[in-house]
Amino acid sequence: MEQSANDETLRGIKLMAAGELDGALDCFERAIALREELPWRVQPRTAWGLAAALINRGDVLRRLAEPQPLAALQSYQRAIEVLEAVPLDGNPAFPERLLLAWINLATTEGELHRLDVALRSFEVADALFADWRTEFRPERVLLQSMLCVNRSRVLMDLGRFEAACDESDRGVKVLAPLEPGGGLIAEAGIRSRAMRCRALASWLDRPGHRDFGEDWIAAATDEVEEAIGIVRRSGVELGLAADLVRYGARIYRACQPQFLAEFILNALAEGSPLASDQALCGEMDAVILLARQDAEQRLLIAPHVDEIAAREMRILRSLER
Repeated sequence: MEQSANDETLRGIKLMAAGELDGALDCFERAIALREELPWRVQPRTAWGLAAALINRGDVLRRLAEPQPLAALQSYQRAIEVLEAVPLDGNPAFPERLLLAWINLATTEGELHRLDVALRSFEVADALFADWRTEFRPERVLLQSMLCVNRSRVLMDLGRFEAACDESDRGVKVLAPLEPGGGLIAEAGIRSRAMRCRALASWLDRPGHRDFGEDWIAAATDEVEEAIGIVRRSGVELGLAADLVRYGARIYRACQPQFLAEFILNALAEGSPLASDQALCGEMDAVILLARQDAEQRLLIAPHVDEIAAREMRILRSLER
């Protein structure tokens, strides 16, 4: 029965990766049913396998054409109940599975707009990281970065953009011991930086945002370009590369318009994976036009102030493409 449950879980994972979600869900349901019949309370490895099927089931339920987030939430809650009923210190993968269940639970609560509840669940995951931070394991670094990215998204939904920026920045920094790298490390790096860029761009869009200093702006734009560089080096696209360019353009237009055209030209240069994205190219042409209008408006407001006039003329020349 144990082997049959393993086979069903592995089959479900393959189907999920191939996008065959209904078939994957059936496999995970069968794996759960098989393992529930086993004495998992006295067999931690069986409990670990049962939790794996429950977590994967929750992931599939969130990705269906008609998502079922409430059912996913129940699946993650059941995985947590299973893992909390057995000793976790026999294998480092056991607490990591519990961490994943809590992160996915909190993320789903955020998707259901239970934002304060989601933050409390992320706090539980944080406490678990503190309890199990006894050794360096890449798996735990990736999980911690995942927690930061997902919590940053919830903070953004709450309108707490500064906290979201700080949290996603933490997600970037925890990855430092693993970078550079490909595969899951590259994915985590792209997601963390993309979330920070999104939070920064959204923060800048708010009326009355703070006057950001030059060092802060430089760090923000560097991060945009780092993320695009990871996409190019790793070949991991994740559908985020175009968004990174959009976020970067918003930040440059607001803070450093004199470098906007250069950024866009580099991002869409021949050989770039985005060079053939006609929709994105059109959007960036519009951003350049808006930046020119911004500069012209500032010039009209203070045409006789030599310093302002000289600065805006430099910006206008830089925006000529």
